[in-house]
Amino acid sequence: MIPVFAIGCLVLLLLFVLYGFGIIIQKPKRKDEIDLIPCDICRRSYTKDQLAEREVGDSRVLYFCRECIQSLSDQMRAR
Repeated sequence: MIPVFAIGCLVLLLLFVLYGFGIIIQKPKRKDEIDLIPCDICRRSYTKDQLAEREVGDSRVLYFCRECIQSLSDQMRAR
């Protein structure tokens, strides 16, 4: 009974250690990557002040860059 309990504790300890190393080894985000948001059409990253927001429903917010908005506008005018 004791060896099974000891093996279980060692396995649990090993899992905690590996999880801790995973957190430590994670690459922290650079300052310029923290505030970047991708455009929902072209997926290029921009700062929030460079994007237009559009709320859909209660919780979904879509972000569009200037180039995508201009492209959509040009396509609508061509019709």
